[in-house]
Order: sequence, then structure tokens, then C-alpha cells
Amino acid sequence: MCKEERLAQAQENAAKAQDAPDKIKKIQDSIEKKGIDKEMLKGKYEKTIEDIDSYNNIYEEEMKQVFEKSQV
Repeated sequence: MCKEERLAQAQENAAKAQDAPDKIKKIQDSIEKKGIDKEMLKGKYEKTIEDIDSYNNIYEEEMKQVFEKSQV
């Protein structure tokens, strides 16, 4: 759970203590949206990591060529 989700959970608990149903609903919607956003960002992050990993071999080969050229 991220910081924003924890904050929203705390706000929800405070609203429940005050017995404010409209405020509770609004906060629950916010919590749900933050969860969806978190999952979407996690997916983008994982895809980016996969893209970076796919370039490692290419980078290593290019650096080997540069090293070999510098040794001549």
C-alpha cells in the first residue's frame, strides 16, 4: 500500500468515526482510484524494466567492440 492509499484509509476511518456517509463514499472512491493508478504505474514500470533488460546484451557487445578498438 502506498503512502497516498494509507492516507486515504486514515481519512476513511476518521469519516466513519464521524458517521459521514457522503464523505466515506468519496474517500472510498479515491482509494479505489489510487489503487487502479498504482497498478497501472506498476505495469508501466515493469514494462520499462523489461525494455531496459533487452538492451543489456546489445550494450555489452558494443562496449566490447569499443574496448577492442581502444586496445589496437
